[in-house]
Parts: sequence; structure tokens; C-alpha cells
Amino acid sequence: MTIRIDDWIFDVDPVKTKAHSEFALNSHCTCGYCENYYRGVDLEYPGLRAFLDRFFVEIEGPSEMYPFEPTQYLLAYKVNGRIVQAGAAPIMVDGVPIMGEIIDDDTFKLEVGEIELPWILDEDMDEVVSPANEPEFLERMYQKMIQRNSSNFMFLS
Repeated sequence: MTIRIDDWIFDVDPVKTKAHSEFALNSHCTCGYCENYYRGVDLEYPGLRAFLDRFFVEIEGPSEMYPFEPTQYLLAYKVNGRIVQAGAAPIMVDGVPIMGEIIDDDTFKLEVGEIELPWILDEDMDEVVSPANEPEFLERMYQKMIQRNSSNFMFLS
């Protein structure tokens, strides 16, 4: 199935993408940072679900989630298919930049973010125990942010 958005063109395999997305949805992290994302994203970014639905991707089933801070996220959603034409700029949905990045010949990911959400859980965000609290994770996250915001970063490999 071909999807055209702005100057981007994607070919998507709906069956394989939906299967992976459902797997990711059923095995996602349940830490406070992630739960805050799952509960808050539709409230703050209602257009993001509709965008991801076009790709047969569940918003609560990212392949990768990087809670940069308790309320700031970068996400990646795996899509089976290929990027036929990369756009000159990110696709903007609800003010959030989205870029396609090739994984291999049959797979790409939609990198979403940075997303800022309010903290909506009852749990104190400063007391959340999460893999995102680990120094190694934080260092990888900072490097990813630097790379993503670098003017020399190429989103397609």
C-alpha cells in the first residue's frame, strides 16, 4: 500500500506491520515514564494516533521509546515496507516532527518526537523506577538527541 504525505512516499505492508505493532503493544514497558506516555499522548497529540493508524501502527506499541526526561519522549515505530521517497523536511503532526529512517530493505521506522507531555500519573515522577533512570540509558538518549538535532544527521541510511 502506498502512502503519500507531503513530499514523502512510503510503501507499507499492512499485514506484517500490524502484526509487529500488536506484538509491541502486548509487550510494552509498564514503568511510570512509559505509562505516562500511553495515558497522555492522545490528550496532548490527538492527530498522532490518526497519523500512525495510516501506517497500521498502534500508538501504544512503539518499537523503541526514549523517555529523555519523565515528560519528554522520542519514539520509533517499526513499519514493514520501504521509503520510496524521503521528504526534504520532517512530517509535522500536532507540532511534532516525524522522520522516516531505513532499517533494512524491507523495514523502516518512523521516528517521532520530541514529545512533551504533562505528568498525569498519581506516582511522583521523581520516584519512578525505570530503565530510563540508568546512567547508560541516559547517555544513549543524550547522544541520540544530539545526533537527531545535528544539522549533519542523515535520517536515511
